[in-house]
Amino acid sequence: MAYISLGRNEDAMRVLLNAFDGANRSGDVRLAGLTLKSLALVQTFVPDIARARQYIEEARRTIEPLGDQWLLAEIEVLRAIVSGPVEDNTSDLSILVRAHRMTERMELALHEEMSLVNLSDWYLNKKEWDRAIEISRQAVEVAGLFDEPEHSGVAYLQYALALVGSGRVADGIRQLERSVSVLRHSGEDAYLANAIYELANAYERVGRMKDATAAYRDYRAVRDVNEGRSRARLVAEMQERFDAERKQTEILRLREDNVRTTAAAETQRQRAMFWSIVAGLTIAAGVAIGLMFRRTQLVNARLVEANSQLAFLAERDSLTGLFNRRAMRAWIETQTVSSEVSPMALLLFDIDHFKAINDRLGHAIGDEIIIEFGQRVQALLRDGDRLARWGGEEFLVVLRGVSAHQLPALAQRILRSISDTPFGTSIGPVPVTASMGFVPFPLDPEAVDEGWEGHLAIADQALYRAKGSGRNAGFGVLALVAPWSEVRRGLAESFDSVIANGLVISDACRGGASLVDKVIPFGGRNYSPN
Repeated sequence: MAYISLGRNEDAMRVLLNAFDGANRSGDVRLAGLTLKSLALVQTFVPDIARARQYIEEARRTIEPLGDQWLLAEIEVLRAIVSGPVEDNTSDLSILVRAHRMTERMELALHEEMSLVNLSDWYLNKKEWDRAIEISRQAVEVAGLFDEPEHSGVAYLQYALALVGSGRVADGIRQLERSVSVLRHSGEDAYLANAIYELANAYERVGRMKDATAAYRDYRAVRDVNEGRSRARLVAEMQERFDAERKQTEILRLREDNVRTTAAAETQRQRAMFWSIVAGLTIAAGVAIGLMFRRTQLVNARLVEANSQLAFLAERDSLTGLFNRRAMRAWIETQTVSSEVSPMALLLFDIDHFKAINDRLGHAIGDEIIIEFGQRVQALLRDGDRLARWGGEEFLVVLRGVSAHQLPALAQRILRSISDTPFGTSIGPVPVTASMGFVPFPLDPEAVDEGWEGHLAIADQALYRAKGSGRNAGFGVLALVAPWSEVRRGLAESFDSVIANGLVISDACRGGASLVDKVIPFGGRNYSPN
């Protein structure tokens, strides 16, 4: 469990497999079943759902002869979690119902809450809103029996989604706000980001655009923190391997020094012996040193390779191979340090409805879309331009030597390259669109001191205006009409008022026609106890 909490799933698997072998040798059947259940749980985190199902079935067969109803109920809940996507039959529903009945009968409140959440999720996917409301309300009541913010927050979230789906959006917003408040104290950033995202969509649905914009920003901030932790853990693992290689090199160096010292001492003691013996010993020592030296060279080569991998990880996104946020920031800084800043343009993208894509089609398909999105945008750029995955479904493009009046046409070209042709995935074509905010840097000679990050904040506000216009669109601020000092004050108060009052010159563009909303309907996801 300690390894799982650190995200070290391979170490967790190794320990559990050793435990399973030990349980079998000692004849402890219950411990063997418990270990199989834990192995299934780890596989849901990897994720390897097929392997998780195998472990669950083996755990169930192992425990059933013992009649341990409590452990069987826990196994059934886990079985429901990995039962797979909802299809047009009742097989998944029967598993979920069985899990709920067992946990209810055994009075396992924590597991009963999870089973109710998963059962409500099934009805959410089927859009049976009344039934989803009834089940998720029960989940909220059960969650109130124990002090677990994560579980209470997820129960409120499911209840809110059912209310919103049924058309009771105002009631749903109140439950979403409650879910966000509870999840902020849970330490579960993934569930918190999910709740904030749904809250932003609900605000947008009732026309509360200011609240929606603030919620979208909050979602991105939480998501970036979560992804930063994942990246830090990956770099830490690479660093740990690098340190191990370095220690091995130090050991080899010490051994080499020891061989040299031994050879010198032996030569001194045997100086009176025949030159042939001395020569023989010298040759033997030389061979040993040569072998050690060769081995050290090989280890050093591995160290160089590991160091190179660390350097790559430090500046590249592991999924797309594009620059990551840190590398892009460093590159932009190098372009803006001189007193004469070369004109640039900042284009900030966000894939529309990406969470819905993940929820409905799965994270594997979401990853495929992220990869192809980067490839499509990169294909339109010149050698001197830069593209980075800015975080999650966000991308940042920096164009060099582009004038402000060229930006709307360039933005529209990129948007249409995304929307005009569906993305090819392993399950078939999927329509995708994006929204964009763009701004030249600097907007005005007086605005240079605002820095590129200040200009990026303007592009960010423009991005949310594009989303508010219906998505699959771009919006940009191109030049100043009023003095920069006045525009700056206006931006601090309200971006929309700056546009409405004509303090700047702006322009908008739109991508091609899309069927995204028809292809990716509303849906939930199974809830895991991670």
